[in-house]
Amino acid sequence: MCFSAPASFIAGGTLAGLGLTNRPKLLYSTDLPLAIIPFIFSAQQLIEGFVWLGNGTNWQVYFAYAFVIIAFLLWPAVVPYAFYMQETSERSRRQILYLIPLGLLVSVYLTFFLITNPLHFDSNCCNHIEYYYNVFGEHYVMALYLFATVLPPLLSSSRWLNFFGLSLGIAYLVSFVFYFQGLFSVWCFFAAILSFLILMHFKERK
Repeated sequence: MCFSAPASFIAGGTLAGLGLTNRPKLLYSTDLPLAIIPFIFSAQQLIEGFVWLGNGTNWQVYFAYAFVIIAFLLWPAVVPYAFYMQETSERSRRQILYLIPLGLLVSVYLTFFLITNPLHFDSNCCNHIEYYYNVFGEHYVMALYLFATVLPPLLSSSRWLNFFGLSLGIAYLVSFVFYFQGLFSVWCFFAAILSFLILMHFKERK
């Protein structure tokens, strides 16, 4: 698979279009945090499209930081909360509740190291973008990141959201094995496409 600016723009634009034409029918206001996740993924892919096109300009750096803020800092904090808020099963809510402080801790930890260390990125290697900055204990932090972002949909009482979580985990393994250097770039690309399953959850629930 060739990842590039057109791939990112197509993924982001298509997801936004599908989201708008299949707007979630929200039963409760607490559904909103989960319902906007596909649209954030869409914005993230559009942002990465501009990272591809930057060619060393200052605005390429700004877009790279924007991508990393969403990928590293936003998702671990938002995902557990979003799935907890829309969950109707008390058992699932109790299980997901424990992941909210974990996700916040991961987000704060990664934020600290992003502030205190420079962000490096490379869009000239093997058809993917590498994002990296120094994080103490990065392997352990990555494991906690996965708990915060993949477990909530797996613990959901919705089969569509379970499928999203399972697919998300498989996409991570594929990205890790075949695109390790560009892990977050590639995984976020897959996750953006898979987030359409969230819209299917709301469509079926209606």
